[in-house]
Amino acid sequence: MTKLALTFPPTLRYACEIESCRGCCSLFEEIELSPGDVETLEGLGYSSFCREGRRRVLRRPCPFLRGKLCEIHVRHGASAKPGVCRKYPFTVSLLDNGWVLVDVKWACMGVGAEEGEALTSAYIKRELRDFLSARGGKIPVGVAVPLSDEGDKRVSWEGVKKLYDYASEEVLLRDGALRDKIGKIVYLLREFTEACYGGDIASLEEVRVFLKGLRPEAWRMDDVPWDAEITYYGIIDELLSTGITPNSAAKRLGLGMRMSSPAELVFSRNAEELYSLYMSQCLRETLSKPWSLRASFYWTMGVMGLVDFVTKCATRDEVSGARMREAIAVVDFLNKGSRGFRDHAYPLYPELGLHYLSMMLSPARR
Repeated sequence: MTKLALTFPPTLRYACEIESCRGCCSLFEEIELSPGDVETLEGLGYSSFCREGRRRVLRRPCPFLRGKLCEIHVRHGASAKPGVCRKYPFTVSLLDNGWVLVDVKWACMGVGAEEGEALTSAYIKRELRDFLSARGGKIPVGVAVPLSDEGDKRVSWEGVKKLYDYASEEVLLRDGALRDKIGKIVYLLREFTEACYGGDIASLEEVRVFLKGLRPEAWRMDDVPWDAEITYYGIIDELLSTGITPNSAAKRLGLGMRMSSPAELVFSRNAEELYSLYMSQCLRETLSKPWSLRASFYWTMGVMGLVDFVTKCATRDEVSGARMREAIAVVDFLNKGSRGFRDHAYPLYPELGLHYLSMMLSPARR
């Protein structure tokens, strides 16, 4: 039986909206075709793909796009598309510890559609069954995750998943301010770090015992550096120094966003809910990365710091759910569809996350 871990909560919905599709699937990594894909396409009369050694890949721009619509999907249905195209916007990662991690790309505007189907485990097992059972290269994550970069303590991978599940439930609660939810998660990680020292590996059972005795209502934050905001914007400048910008990503995605200077704005309730959903997903996404628990959390907050920045640069009024959705699509595309941006940004995100947290939780902003 497949041990399935989803990066997204089952409250997230998805609907393939082919009529309003913008062809974002063609903007990500190259599309390699399997022998079965080639046979199907040739049987439909198509031959517009190129050979690279023994591999068959689709040329860029995708030869099957008609405007922004996939001709194969429109004329022959989704089942006729190559496997990697059928799988989009989902990513399936086989981990060497026996788990299968499924992520989703928010660049596809069908993700988060209110009328869509809930992305439950049952949905994923049904829609991605061919990909969940595939056997290929496995991502080396091991059975334990370092607690910190010093590596003096490790936590079982399943225990980390349990912690992330708990953190996600906290941040997805409808009641309460976003700042308070994030404060609870910081408190959770601090308390867990303090409880963890001693021994070699914290097991899943130890994590369960810790969570059972946790009192999140007692969370507290110390004062933060006064210059956190200055440092935060300095790291944002460094993040965007490659020339691969939110403006260029929005243009490629067909969004009408126009970036300017950031403003002090508040999030609407819908914007906060979308922010929480994406934060929850980013946290779980790090389960496929060889990072420490602490670094994973700060990396997640760094991504959310960029989401916050892009959102507030793209509007002059209260941040709406629609604007937050577009900002998430842009940042998700930068992280997953641009190798140059990803290689540059990923090492910077943990430090950005530290200072973004300091800004968010500053007493001056309460």
